[in-house]
Amino acid sequence: MSREEEQWHKLITKYLSGDASEDELAELEETLRQSSQARRLYHEAIRFDSYLRREAEKPSSQTPEAKAVSSIQRIHPAFWSAVATIAVLLSVLAWSQTKTPSHVATLVSNENAAWESALPTTPGSALTPGRLDLKAGIATVRFNSGAKVHLEAPAILEIETTMKARLLAGSAVIDVPEPAIGFIIDTPSGYAVDHGTQFAVSVDQINAKADFEVLDGEISVHLPDNHKSAYLDGKGEAATVSNNTLRTFFAEEEREEDLRPNVFRLGTDGRSGSVVRNNRKTKKRIQPQLLTVKSTDREGWDHRSFFTIDLEDAPLASSDQIYLRLNLVPRGWGFAYSLPKVNRFDIYGFPNASNIDWQDDPMWEDAPQLEEGLLLGSFEVPRSQERGSFGIGTAELRDFVSQNQGNEVTFLIVREFSENKSQVPGLTHAFASDYHAEAAGPSLEFTLSQ
Repeated sequence: MSREEEQWHKLITKYLSGDASEDELAELEETLRQSSQARRLYHEAIRFDSYLRREAEKPSSQTPEAKAVSSIQRIHPAFWSAVATIAVLLSVLAWSQTKTPSHVATLVSNENAAWESALPTTPGSALTPGRLDLKAGIATVRFNSGAKVHLEAPAILEIETTMKARLLAGSAVIDVPEPAIGFIIDTPSGYAVDHGTQFAVSVDQINAKADFEVLDGEISVHLPDNHKSAYLDGKGEAATVSNNTLRTFFAEEEREEDLRPNVFRLGTDGRSGSVVRNNRKTKKRIQPQLLTVKSTDREGWDHRSFFTIDLEDAPLASSDQIYLRLNLVPRGWGFAYSLPKVNRFDIYGFPNASNIDWQDDPMWEDAPQLEEGLLLGSFEVPRSQERGSFGIGTAELRDFVSQNQGNEVTFLIVREFSENKSQVPGLTHAFASDYHAEAAGPSLEFTLSQ
């Protein structure tokens, strides 16, 4: 190995351990710009480092020495010509894992953030290597190298070194100033190396997929297990890594495709209401922005809600699925403690709404009667939850809509379970009507065929 290559390996090793000074980072950056051979060694070292870290996380009966040799044999034969340098790299990695952690980043800001983290979450806190789990809001982490990671909840970020972090879930935008060029964002599917200056990452845990997009500057995206990589050097250039495959594309083109409507919705046009069994209809009990539902042993205080949808424009023939959606919102009356841990709601369908006078507040006897309706489906809500989207997408719902296509239909929602035997008044559940200020009212959704 030439003296020049030894110098390159020394710089790369310091960079990977997070101990490179600003001058050394600048020297490495300039070297990588000028030498294709240096860039090759750099990328091989990063792949090797990422591979070793993954191997270290796996349980094994091998000794650390045998494990390292086995890893070297599998990863790339070319490394046998640089055994001495790799030994240095291994010793640095072992040292970095056993030394007392020092802070490598700072939590710069929180915006309506909620956390689950052993690391400190107060703005201005120094952060050692570890995991941040952002449940809500937005937060910014500035690494000592100068790189900034802007997290959007829900997201999980593992802080590793001043030049490396791992995004396990969620989305982030990464700003990389010149001193931090080479900053790495790893994911469970693959990783990106920044060559300046801004890019975005989104990790889909369920589908084991990661998306990378250049916002300004250049990045390279890598698959560590099969050495595939892509160089993205223009705004909007993007790559997806999933199932050990790498695909490049232009983000704006795919976003335009995503914007094509594939869901058709029918609403109630304000035709909705709630009733109380004892017909006590004060403004405190019945509010037009809420569809209230309650089942109780306290005589006369049951709540039911109902709404009408016109099926004249329903695209039944071109739809693959039909879903009736309701948005749960806080009501503020009663206590969830008095309810079962899980509450079930039934939805009934009625062929027409001719007997409902929407100009006047309906009374209990004016509302659709349970025994006259057809049960279309049920859904459950934990008593601890006061917000969320719920509904049904059953075969019974589709048959009901098909049989009444072109006509108006009415849906009734009731809570099946009663309150626990308690003197504490139970919670009244509420769903948004069309008049709610924040959430959408009931809708019938048709997923259109592609």
